Amino acid sequence: MIDLLSSFVIIAFEASVGITLAVAALLGRRLRNARLEGQGGLLLGRATMEATYVLFRPAVRVLLALKVPPNAITAFSLLPALGSALALAKGFFGVGALLAAISALCDMLDGIVARRLRITSDVGELFDATMDRYVDFMLLAGVAYYFRSTPVMLVLTLAA
Repeated sequence: MIDLLSSFVIIAFEASVGITLAVAALLGRRLRNARLEGQGGLLLGRATMEATYVLFRPAVRVLLALKVPPNAITAFSLLPALGSALALAKGFFGVGALLAAISALCDMLDGIVARRLRITSDVGELFDATMDRYVDFMLLAGVAYYFRSTPVMLVLTLAA
C-alpha cells in the first residue's frame, strides 16, 4: 500500500510539471531560466526542467529566508538517499523511488540556492559531485542487496 501511495505522489508531481507547462503554453508564456539557456538534459528536456524550476520557487524562497546554506541542502540529500537504499533493499520500490526523487530534488535545490546567493564555488561543486556519488552508491547498494540471491540481476546492478 505504501508503495502505491508513493507512486501516486511521484505521478502527482509529474502531472504538476505537465500542468505548469500547459498553463504557460495557454497563456502564451515561455518559461525561461537563464541557467538553462542552450541546455537540456539527456532524460529531461529544457521545458520540463524549466517547469520544475517554476514549481520549486516557493521552496527556494523558504530556504533563502531561513538562510539555509547550499552545502547543508547537499548534505541533507544523503538522508532521503539512505532511506531510499533501505527501502529498495527491502523491496519497497515505490518508497525507494519517492525518496530517491526527494534526494534528487535536494540536489537541484542546492544549486539554485547557491546561484541565487551568488556563492557558487569550485569547492561547492566538488562537494555536490562527491555527495552525488555517495547517493548513487547508496541507491545501487540497496538494489544490490535486494537482488543478492539473483546472480544475473546482482551482476547488472554491480555493473551499473
